Amino acid sequence: ASIPVRAVHIHHGLQKDADDWADFCRDICNNMGVIYEVKRVQIIKKTRRGLEDLAREARYHALWQSVAASGRLLTAHHQRDQAETFFLRLLRGSGVKGLASMRESFPYTDNRYLTRPMLSIPYTVIDDYAHTHQLLWVEDPSNTEVHFKRNAIRHQLLPILNPQHPEQAVQIIAQTCDLLDEATDLLDMMASEDWKKIAISERSCTLSAWRSLPWIRAKQVLSWRWQNLGAQPFTQAQWYEIERQFYHSVAKDKHPILDWHENHLVLGAEKLWLLTDNYLTDIEPISAKSSPISWGEWGIIEIKNQKVAPKGGYYWRMRRPGDEINTESGRKRLKDWFQKQYDLPYWQKQRWPVLCNTEHKVIGWANWSEDFLLTSKI
Repeated sequence: ASIPVRAVHIHHGLQKDADDWADFCRDICNNMGVIYEVKRVQIIKKTRRGLEDLAREARYHALWQSVAASGRLLTAHHQRDQAETFFLRLLRGSGVKGLASMRESFPYTDNRYLTRPMLSIPYTVIDDYAHTHQLLWVEDPSNTEVHFKRNAIRHQLLPILNPQHPEQAVQIIAQTCDLLDEATDLLDMMASEDWKKIAISERSCTLSAWRSLPWIRAKQVLSWRWQNLGAQPFTQAQWYEIERQFYHSVAKDKHPILDWHENHLVLGAEKLWLLTDNYLTDIEPISAKSSPISWGEWGIIEIKNQKVAPKGGYYWRMRRPGDEINTESGRKRLKDWFQKQYDLPYWQKQRWPVLCNTEHKVIGWANWSEDFLLTSKI
């Protein structure tokens, strides 16, 4: 069966001949009968990150927009690219997973994959093939500019590792990446098994069980789960704080939070939580004309007994300081009830759903009784 193929050219706009390159690629694709698309990206350098990193991030973001669900993004990375990436990661102080560098196939989202079919092929083999078959290509002049780290590694470092047989050094480094990749798989398998033993949900685990692991394994399982949920890896400085504030015992009235790229590591109610911004965002009042309803990202509210539902309308809002409710024994402060809910973390107590009537009087709250249930999703 034929496989539909689409070629996507990323126009960075960083070279004066960028328009000509786009036209060149269009002509090649037209001659081959391949669907062709140009995507323009704008790179704005607002941080200390290098131009190479910013261009790569913008490039992949644009490329994935053209990959349909269950599709594959194919790139032409080869063996020398792998060796260069190894040294780039080494200079950043990467661990085993980082030093394993690029994988031949890597899952993204929506059952899509990034695939590098030429990753094990030496550059010289590709270069010889191109010359033998008189293929046409464009040379990017920036490839010779050694102020870019990757170019410096390519033109200055790799050639001196084995001057007589430079490609042999590249092959050995690529083999090392394969071994590190195997080690990464093994570590991931161990972390997966550890997570099954300590997990409460996909975003939380029992604090005592996590702390019972040796620090090196506690660190590994947390890193594995954190990144599997799409969060950015922690820095060494952050790992120091995690060991100090989260791993070692702290007072129960302490609620440390580590914020990192729209994700948050939170400790509370004898649990360790791995949350996104959505879980810690204040929740706007929600009209409760129907049941059940979603309470933000972390729960479903359901009125089990409609007979107790107030007549004349009602709505849910976040708990506020000073909230009270009328009971047969007089006024009752919600704060007293929440102080006794030791299984609720501080971040949930702050946003707990309270039921109000149209006169804005508090008439109940979630899990006050079996009639008003909040079923947590996390």
